[in-house]
Amino acid sequence: MARSGVIWDQKTQSDEALVPDPSNAGVADPGYSIAIAFCQVIAVLLATKPNFEALVITKILPELVREIGEAFLRARENRDV
Repeated sequence: MARSGVIWDQKTQSDEALVPDPSNAGVADPGYSIAIAFCQVIAVLLATKPNFEALVITKILPELVREIGEAFLRARENRDV
């Protein structure tokens, strides 16, 4: 009987569990895209009540997006380590 979260081996038809390990595979591109989208939303919201602080934050957002992108790339590169 197959259990939830277990991959069933059709060749041997056994119930031995092959449980996949947690992985960062495939998260770099979606994660980076979400970071870009969040920063765009933040910039639009800050523009609704413009002031000096909002301007500074809006200028910092691209640097934050770059750092987030680099972090996702490092996570993708280090997954096989």
